[in-house]
Amino acid sequence: MQIYPDYPQRHPFFAQGIGMALAESGRLEEGLPYLRMAAKSRPKAPVIKYNLGLALLQRNAWREAEEWLREAIATDPDYIRAYVALSTSLRKQGRPEEALEAAGRAIRIDTHAASARVERALALEEFDRVAEAIEEYERAAQITRDPSVEQKILELRRKVRGQRSEVEDQKAP
Repeated sequence: MQIYPDYPQRHPFFAQGIGMALAESGRLEEGLPYLRMAAKSRPKAPVIKYNLGLALLQRNAWREAEEWLREAIATDPDYIRAYVALSTSLRKQGRPEEALEAAGRAIRIDTHAASARVERALALEEFDRVAEAIEEYERAAQITRDPSVEQKILELRRKVRGQRSEVEDQKAP
Protein backbone atom coordinates (compact mmCIF):
# COMPACT_ATOMS: atom_id res chain seq x y z
CA MET A 1 0.00 0.00 0.00
CA GLN A 2 1.36 3.39 -0.93
CA ILE A 3 0.73 6.32 1.39
CA TYR A 4 0.65 9.74 -0.17
CA PRO A 5 3.22 11.94 1.59
CA ASP A 6 0.74 14.59 2.77
CA TYR A 7 -2.04 12.17 3.76
CA PRO A 8 -0.90 11.70 7.41
CA GLN A 9 -0.55 15.47 7.82
CA ARG A 10 -4.10 16.05 6.61
CA HIS A 11 -5.49 13.15 8.68
CA PRO A 12 -3.95 13.17 12.16
CA PHE A 13 -5.87 10.15 13.44
CA PHE A 14 -4.52 8.18 10.50
CA ALA A 15 -1.01 9.39 11.39
CA GLN A 16 -1.61 8.36 14.99
CA GLY A 17 -2.70 4.91 13.83
CA ILE A 18 0.45 4.48 11.76
CA GLY A 19 2.59 5.70 14.65
CA MET A 20 0.97 3.36 17.17
CA ALA A 21 1.13 0.38 14.79
CA LEU A 22 4.83 0.98 14.20
CA ALA A 23 5.51 1.47 17.91
CA GLU A 24 3.60 -1.68 18.87
CA SER A 25 5.44 -3.72 16.23
CA GLY A 26 8.81 -2.78 17.70
CA ARG A 27 9.50 0.07 15.29
CA LEU A 28 9.13 2.86 17.83
CA GLU A 29 11.66 5.22 16.23
CA GLU A 30 9.76 5.07 12.92
CA GLY A 31 6.44 5.61 14.66
CA LEU A 32 7.39 8.63 16.76
CA PRO A 33 7.42 11.16 13.87
CA TYR A 34 3.87 10.13 12.95
CA LEU A 35 2.72 10.48 16.55
CA ARG A 36 4.36 13.90 16.86
CA MET A 37 2.78 14.99 13.57
CA ALA A 38 -0.63 13.87 14.79
CA ALA A 39 -0.23 15.61 18.17
CA LYS A 40 0.77 18.89 16.54
CA SER A 41 -2.02 18.68 13.96
CA ARG A 42 -4.73 18.07 16.57
CA PRO A 43 -3.80 20.13 19.65
CA LYS A 44 -7.21 19.56 21.25
CA ALA A 45 -7.13 15.74 21.00
CA PRO A 46 -5.91 14.42 24.37
CA VAL A 47 -5.79 10.79 23.22
CA ILE A 48 -3.16 11.62 20.60
CA LYS A 49 -1.01 13.42 23.19
CA TYR A 50 -1.49 10.52 25.60
CA ASN A 51 -0.43 7.97 22.96
CA LEU A 52 2.65 10.03 22.14
CA GLY A 53 3.44 10.19 25.85
CA LEU A 54 3.10 6.39 26.13
CA ALA A 55 5.40 5.87 23.15
CA LEU A 56 7.97 8.17 24.74
CA LEU A 57 7.73 6.18 27.97
CA GLN A 58 8.67 3.09 25.94
CA ARG A 59 11.71 5.00 24.72
CA ASN A 60 12.61 5.99 28.31
CA ALA A 61 12.25 9.64 27.31
CA TRP A 62 10.73 10.47 30.70
CA ARG A 63 10.85 14.27 30.54
CA GLU A 64 9.38 14.55 27.03
CA ALA A 65 6.72 11.98 27.95
CA GLU A 66 5.88 14.10 30.98
CA GLU A 67 5.40 17.17 28.77
CA TRP A 68 2.99 15.42 26.39
CA LEU A 69 1.09 13.74 29.22
CA ARG A 70 0.67 17.08 30.98
CA GLU A 71 -0.67 18.51 27.71
CA ALA A 72 -3.16 15.63 27.48
CA ILE A 73 -4.28 16.38 31.05
CA ALA A 74 -4.52 20.13 30.30
CA THR A 75 -6.85 19.26 27.42
CA ASP A 76 -8.86 16.76 29.50
CA PRO A 77 -8.40 17.23 33.27
CA ASP A 78 -10.22 13.96 34.01
CA TYR A 79 -8.02 11.75 31.82
CA ILE A 80 -7.24 8.99 34.31
CA ARG A 81 -4.88 7.01 32.07
CA ALA A 82 -2.82 10.15 31.40
CA TYR A 83 -2.42 10.72 35.16
CA VAL A 84 -1.28 7.12 35.62
CA ALA A 85 1.26 7.41 32.79
CA LEU A 86 2.39 10.79 34.15
CA SER A 87 2.94 9.17 37.54
CA THR A 88 5.14 6.54 35.88
CA SER A 89 7.14 9.23 34.11
CA LEU A 90 7.63 11.20 37.31
CA ARG A 91 8.60 8.10 39.27
CA LYS A 92 11.16 7.16 36.62
CA GLN A 93 12.62 10.67 36.91
CA GLY A 94 13.13 10.17 40.64
CA ARG A 95 10.21 12.36 41.66
CA PRO A 96 8.08 9.99 43.75
CA GLU A 97 6.24 12.75 45.65
CA GLU A 98 4.88 14.17 42.38
CA ALA A 99 4.20 10.62 41.17
CA LEU A 100 2.10 10.02 44.27
CA GLU A 101 0.14 13.18 43.57
CA ALA A 102 -0.52 12.24 39.92
CA ALA A 103 -1.66 8.72 40.84
CA GLY A 104 -3.73 10.16 43.69
CA ARG A 105 -5.46 12.52 41.27
CA ALA A 106 -6.42 9.56 39.07
CA ILE A 107 -7.81 7.76 42.12
CA ARG A 108 -9.82 10.83 43.15
CA ILE A 109 -11.37 10.87 39.67
CA ASP A 110 -12.20 7.16 39.83
CA THR A 111 -11.67 5.17 43.03
CA HIS A 112 -11.94 1.96 41.00
CA ALA A 113 -8.95 2.72 38.76
CA ALA A 114 -6.79 -0.31 39.58
CA SER A 115 -3.89 0.87 37.42
CA ALA A 116 -3.78 4.14 39.39
CA ARG A 117 -3.70 2.23 42.67
CA VAL A 118 -0.85 0.02 41.42
CA GLU A 119 1.09 3.06 40.22
CA ARG A 120 0.55 4.80 43.57
CA ALA A 121 1.77 1.67 45.35
CA LEU A 122 4.94 1.68 43.24
CA ALA A 123 5.61 5.30 44.22
CA LEU A 124 4.99 4.46 47.89
CA GLU A 125 7.55 1.67 47.59
CA GLU A 126 10.10 4.20 46.32
CA PHE A 127 9.58 6.12 49.56
CA ASP A 128 10.03 2.82 51.40
CA ARG A 129 6.48 3.18 52.72
CA VAL A 130 5.91 -0.54 52.35
CA ALA A 131 2.90 -0.90 54.65
CA GLU A 132 1.03 1.79 52.71
CA ALA A 133 2.10 0.22 49.42
CA ILE A 134 0.67 -3.13 50.53
CA GLU A 135 -2.63 -1.44 51.41
CA GLU A 136 -2.77 0.20 47.98
CA TYR A 137 -1.98 -3.10 46.24
CA GLU A 138 -4.73 -4.75 48.30
CA ARG A 139 -7.20 -2.10 47.12
CA ALA A 140 -6.10 -2.75 43.54
CA ALA A 141 -6.50 -6.52 44.07
CA GLN A 142 -10.12 -5.95 45.11
CA ILE A 143 -10.74 -4.23 41.78
CA THR A 144 -8.75 -6.43 39.39
CA ARG A 145 -7.99 -10.11 39.17
CA ASP A 146 -4.45 -9.48 37.93
CA PRO A 147 -2.25 -12.17 39.51
CA SER A 148 0.79 -9.86 39.38
CA VAL A 149 -0.90 -7.62 41.97
CA GLU A 150 -1.39 -10.57 44.33
CA GLN A 151 2.24 -11.58 43.72
CA LYS A 152 3.44 -8.08 44.59
CA ILE A 153 1.48 -8.16 47.85
CA LEU A 154 3.13 -11.45 48.80
CA GLU A 155 6.60 -10.13 47.92
CA LEU A 156 6.15 -7.00 50.03
CA ARG A 157 4.77 -8.99 52.97
CA ARG A 158 7.86 -11.23 52.81
CA LYS A 159 10.03 -8.12 52.69
CA VAL A 160 8.32 -6.72 55.79
CA ARG A 161 8.67 -10.06 57.63
CA GLY A 162 12.35 -10.18 56.63
CA GLN A 163 12.94 -6.68 57.95
CA ARG A 164 11.21 -7.56 61.21
CA SER A 165 13.30 -10.68 61.70
CA GLU A 166 16.51 -8.71 60.96
CA VAL A 167 15.53 -6.16 63.63
CA GLU A 168 14.71 -8.95 66.09
CA ASP A 169 18.04 -10.65 65.34
CA GLN A 170 19.85 -7.38 66.05
CA LYS A 171 18.03 -7.00 69.39
CA ALA A 172 18.80 -10.57 70.49
CA PRO A 173 21.73 -10.94 72.94
